[in-house]
Amino acid sequence: VRIKTDLPTSAYKLSLSTTVGSVTRNGKTVGKELRDSAANANRITASLFLGDVSISYTGGDESKYVPAEAPVTTEEPALTAEEAPAEV
Repeated sequence: VRIKTDLPTSAYKLSLSTTVGSVTRNGKTVGKELRDSAANANRITASLFLGDVSISYTGGDESKYVPAEAPVTTEEPALTAEEAPAEV
């Protein structure tokens, strides 16, 4: 199984394992299983009996990842009942 991510692998809750084979993260073999937690809810789960599991970040070096800025909104907040003009 080969998994490629657009976000760093550290942004995912990972549960990767194989009985016969190895688990690799960003080109580095980590053994028969990898369980890693992240603050966000995105999950990647792969469990094999035979074969290898490889996960990698398509952007290369994860330490250089810079998240996109949140979009700027020009909408004004809605008025509360106290701020809304009275109907006539």
